[in-house]
Amino acid sequence: MKNKIVTTVCNYYEVTHLDLILGGRQRKYTYPRFIIWYFLDKLNGNRDFNYERKFIILEDMARIFALKNHATVLHGIQTVYDMIETDKYFREEIKEIKEKIGTVGN
Repeated sequence: MKNKIVTTVCNYYEVTHLDLILGGRQRKYTYPRFIIWYFLDKLNGNRDFNYERKFIILEDMARIFALKNHATVLHGIQTVYDMIETDKYFREEIKEIKEKIGTVGN
């Protein structure tokens, strides 16, 4: 499922996984990166919440994208949640991506 999330989001935004790792802070790379983290968090984080387990998962996500720590991942996930609440076009994008991925979280 994790690979499907990454592949689906990369295809949707027409970027590669390597682009997301090396692309820096350009919006065309940060948004897909944030969205991948959001879906991975939904996949892993909505079950039996355990802070220690959650921290390890966030650290793993950070490492996959060559980040120093989990704080950027947390920021990215929260950004997606905020945008879903405030931007109807972004909310539709997330809905489309979720349909392409299949069932991920709630």
